[in-house]
Amino acid sequence: MTTPTRSLKIVAVVAIVATGLSHLGTASGAFGEATCKGLLFVANGVGAIVAAVGVYRDRADWGWLLGALVASGAFLGYVLSRTLAAGAAFLIEHAII
Repeated sequence: MTTPTRSLKIVAVVAIVATGLSHLGTASGAFGEATCKGLLFVANGVGAIVAAVGVYRDRADWGWLLGALVASGAFLGYVLSRTLAAGAAFLIEHAII
């Protein structure tokens, strides 16, 4: 595996920390909506911080992988919350289910 440049590492660490902190900052509101959603926000925040430490310390074996998993999980959660939740709301509103 090629070693990432210092610039790429800095961008990656800043991006994953920003994402993690934003999820940790909004976790209390997410707990108000659903406990599961709040737990996912906290898990994302903690995972992002751990991944950032791994990337910063050149732990290519787990730092980048964890960062990719955290980012992918957040993206997937966002897409599912906008598609499945909207579809369920439509069905409930029109008394289909």
